[in-house]
Amino acid sequence: MLSILFLDELILLILSLFHITLLINKSIIVKLKINNCDSSVEHSESHFVDIPEGSNKYTFIHFLSPALVKTSSGLTEVEAGACLMYTPQNPQFYRGAGERWSNDYLTFSGSSSEKIAHTGGFSMNEVFYPYRTHFISSLFEKIKTETLRRELHWECIATLALEEFILKLSRYAKDDLSSFSSDHSNVLREVRAEVHERMVEHWAIEEMARLANLSSSRFAALFKNEFGVSPTEDLIRERIERAKTLLSNVRVSVKEISSNCGFESVHYFHRAFKKRVGVTPRHYHKMKNPTAQSRLRGEFTLDELSQDSDFSGIIQIKNGEVFFHGDSDGWAEFLGWSASELINKPFFNFVDPQDLLIGREALGQITQRQNLRDITIRLSKKDGGHRIVEFSAISKGNTWFWFARKLPDDFPVHSRS
Repeated sequence: MLSILFLDELILLILSLFHITLLINKSIIVKLKINNCDSSVEHSESHFVDIPEGSNKYTFIHFLSPALVKTSSGLTEVEAGACLMYTPQNPQFYRGAGERWSNDYLTFSGSSSEKIAHTGGFSMNEVFYPYRTHFISSLFEKIKTETLRRELHWECIATLALEEFILKLSRYAKDDLSSFSSDHSNVLREVRAEVHERMVEHWAIEEMARLANLSSSRFAALFKNEFGVSPTEDLIRERIERAKTLLSNVRVSVKEISSNCGFESVHYFHRAFKKRVGVTPRHYHKMKNPTAQSRLRGEFTLDELSQDSDFSGIIQIKNGEVFFHGDSDGWAEFLGWSASELINKPFFNFVDPQDLLIGREALGQITQRQNLRDITIRLSKKDGGHRIVEFSAISKGNTWFWFARKLPDDFPVHSRS
């Protein structure tokens, strides 16, 4: 009899504790709101997030594919597995680095949000790589399901899942990467050498990680700790170095170099090369071979010229005179003339006196409707100096387009007399 009474009292005590727990959780929930939560959200190449003034919520992003992220450190390329927690009012910018990209995300707010967010102890508004991320999607799906169904105690369950997410993220983000063994270091170096040797192949982080027998996020974190750069950026830099070697040769093709170095397209090769070297592949080739008769040639198309030029626009021919329109601000700043002066005066007025013959021949070809390619010429600045450009012109139907690429001020120009 006593045992039965004791059991009843125990049950009542358990129920009372459960009720108290619910009340405590509800008090937390009143101060916490999960605004949005989803997993494996896919985006098109053109989709991006740009919130200069930030939002009034904590925003967590887990990138499932390579992306570009802007933080206080600048624009950074991140790998799949990268994580980022934005605090309220912090600027947000991120987008995919490929044709399609995807991510998990979570936003939450309320007076308790700061306390919960900082429970993890990881850096805010900076990219970090937890060595395990498998739990994120499953917990986000749980939170999403609870907030959609709104069944009994759904707020408590969603809040507990959020707290579990923060604590697990903290656990896996705080792993001491400097403590991994020398064996691990040797494996990373072997994988890196293998990838560099086979750079013409398409490499995803997952494939590199598989060679090291590691998860993608763990591999990316260890690799960056070992070499100071992400696996993808390391591979791009190695490809650029090989391209620079090939571009130092006299007879080369930009399309062939792009393919031999493992770039997916000529367009991407141009963009990657100029971003890291500061000049286009053709410009780099000409710097290395200033007197070579054989020039680096790509296809003579609007697309190829636009990728490889610093200035461009449309040509207007009036009464036998040639006028250049387009890129007015950049072109004007480059030459020191006003935009209106450049538009309203014939282009020949801006040709340096040393290169008048070159200018006449070039403009003569245009007025005779002959395409013009890679003419090196000096143009007069308003202050009396000059700028050197490589100039091209091409027609498309009845419209003429001009393109100019900046050359160093000491670049050799062979004047004609």
